[in-house]
Parts: sequence; structure tokens; C-alpha cells
Amino acid sequence: VGERLLFGKSHIQSFLDIAQLIQRPQELEDTQTPPSIIYERLSDRTQSALIVAMLITSNPIVKDHIRMFLDKWRYSQLSINGNTLIEMGLPPGPEFRVILEKLHSAHLDGEIHNKAEEFDLLDELINEAYHGNPPTYNKNR
Repeated sequence: VGERLLFGKSHIQSFLDIAQLIQRPQELEDTQTPPSIIYERLSDRTQSALIVAMLITSNPIVKDHIRMFLDKWRYSQLSINGNTLIEMGLPPGPEFRVILEKLHSAHLDGEIHNKAEEFDLLDELINEAYHGNPPTYNKNR
């Protein structure tokens, strides 16, 4: 239908995002849903879809979750990134994504609050990602 009306792909995607957010809000309507889950659910949605969904939903919890994502959670950044892991001597690989996503989730959920706590958790996540047998890496910060 969207193509027949000459809507571009981005507009069609926004319409689909809005429909999904309104018709199937799932964990968005639960006050106990951690920020990391909200982030995961909303991060691939278009900004226009999020704004429209926030405006038309009648659920105040969904509105609040979308607002928090737009105002705060999507800007959340760590002091650790892939370059940090490379500088520590870790070989690039799929483990990087797992480690960085878990660090980011812990940060969003308030489990870590500063750089020292990020690095403490990083050591645990490296050990976990490499199944208890991580490569030798520089633990100096």
C-alpha cells in the first residue's frame, strides 16, 4: 500500500514501527522492565516513529519509557569501546560485541556508575566471553 501511495522506504518503516509500538507494546508497558530492555526494543526504531507513538499512545508507562529513551538512554555512553579492548591487547572478534553490549546494559540499568566499575565488570565479562580461558591482555587502566 505504501509503495502505491509513493511513500519512501523510510516513511513505510516509520509507519510499521508506529503500528508495532502501539499494537504490541509488550515490555514497554511494564514498570519493572529495565532500561536496557527498553533500549534494545527502541534503538532500531526511527525517531519520528518514536515521537508519534509517544504522542498517540494512551498508556502513560509506554509514554514515559519512550520519553526516557529519547531524552536519556539513547545518549548513554561508556568510557570503554572496541578501541579500548584492542589497546588492552584483546584480539578483535565476536566477543567484543557481547562484552560491549553487556557493559552498556549494566550501565543503563544502574549496575555500574563510573569508570572503575566499568573496568571491574569488563574483567568479568572478558572471562565469561572467552569461557574462562581469555587471551592474555593488559589489565592496566
